[in-house]
Parts: sequence; structure tokens; C-alpha cells
Amino acid sequence: MSKFRSFEGTIRNIASLSTDALPEGERLYRTLQEAARGGSFVKFLCLRRSPDLKCANLLCTKVGEPCICRLGVVLQKLVSVKALSLSENDLTEIPSSLWELHQLHFLDLSRNLLVDIPGDIGKLQNLQQLDVSGNPLQRPLPTQLLELPHLVRLRVDTAAARRLPFGRSAWEDAGRVLEIC
Repeated sequence: MSKFRSFEGTIRNIASLSTDALPEGERLYRTLQEAARGGSFVKFLCLRRSPDLKCANLLCTKVGEPCICRLGVVLQKLVSVKALSLSENDLTEIPSSLWELHQLHFLDLSRNLLVDIPGDIGKLQNLQQLDVSGNPLQRPLPTQLLELPHLVRLRVDTAAARRLPFGRSAWEDAGRVLEIC
């Protein structure tokens, strides 16, 4: 069993991880700058409430607002990331480079301003846990979630749970946990 598989943390606590909770020799990165420097060595990245995700480009129309430009560029370098928290950043969209993180096991997109989770999430074939709670989702979650072979835990809020395209019973019949908060 790999060191990562022995890691018993869940999506809900990625943001509060301490180095003691990580597999031996692993580090938790907390800024885009650190992650960019770490590149392919980054396995755990927590950008919860990150000022790094606010646009600082004075020539951009989104200055001071959540911006995914820099995030998208950095994510392209993180080919080994296994756990990623982007919670509480007021994100309205997700950079397409996120869907190329094929080693990703844990993804926390909670408490943002996402109205849709793209079907491209189906590219994350190693995803085990996903938290999309606290978003004003206006469309049903994509059916591609059922096709993810390792996804065992999905955390949604009550409104999103009512719009599951595959039904709660289909999810639970597949031996998966649907956590409604």
C-alpha cells in the first residue's frame, strides 16, 4: 500500500491539514507561487480563501475579483497533484487545465459561486472524493460523475442533491457515499 493510500483525510479537511497528517516526506503547499516552484513535486495544494486567486492585473477587467488565469497556468505544471482545495474563493468558473490533473484524488470546490460543474470532470479518472457543496449550482451535476471508477464520496448541499441526474439511489446502489449538507 502506498503512503498516499494510507492517508485517511477527507475532502472536508484538506484545508486544515497539518504536516503531521500527510504521508511521510510530503508537504502541503498553500500559495500559487510555492506550487509553481514545486511543479511536478506538488501533491497537496490548499488554496482555500487564497489571495492568489484575486486578479492583480491593473489592465484586466477583473482586477480585485476572483480570476482563474494564474491558477490555470500553475495547474498545468502540477502533473502529480493528488489533493486540491479551491474552496471559498468566489470562483465563478474552473480553469480547463484542472481537468488535466489525472492523478487528482481529492477535489474541494466548495463555497464558491459555481453555477455549473462541466462534464469535463469525467476526465479525472482517479478522483475519489469531490466536494461541491455551498455553490449556487443551477444545472444538474454531470452524469459523467457516475462514470468515474474511483469516486466514492460526493458532497453536495440539499438543493444540488434534488437535481442529481442519476438519482440518489443509483449513486448509493453503486456503493458510493452521497453526503448531503
